[in-house]
Amino acid sequence: MIFPSLVTLKNFSRKTRVTRWRSEIRELVAKLTKWSDRIKSKRATVSFGPANVTRAAAFSSALEREDHESNLLKKNKAENEITLDQIENQPKDSPSDEESDDDMDDEEHKESKKQLKENAKEKAKKKQKVEKVVVGTEDVVEDMLELSSSDEE
Repeated sequence: MIFPSLVTLKNFSRKTRVTRWRSEIRELVAKLTKWSDRIKSKRATVSFGPANVTRAAAFSSALEREDHESNLLKKNKAENEITLDQIENQPKDSPSDEESDDDMDDEEHKESKKQLKENAKEKAKKKQKVEKVVVGTEDVVEDMLELSSSDEE
């Protein structure tokens, strides 16, 4: 089903003179090809045909759920990396003439650094909870699918 779209996009990429469109279409073609290969490999492991509508629907929803979960994990990982980079690259206060200001700046700096570290730890904990929930829901869905397929028979 994706073949006609890929051919059309590739032809457009070759014919267009706008380099920005050409590069964006090449990226899109690469993503679509990667996604298509992933779907093909998943379909190869399936033991049912398209006539079994309930299992096919469950298969599709499982793929969508996997995509959504992997996107969430990637986003969370990127956010954690940004937060850690902010902590590491945070500029140090330059020394000033007044000692009291230095003490206050150092204390504020330490407190803000602690707060950023705590936020990073909380995000990491949330990530672990999400991973636990993701792992735990697969068995429930599979059990429900088995029950629904046995009810139809």
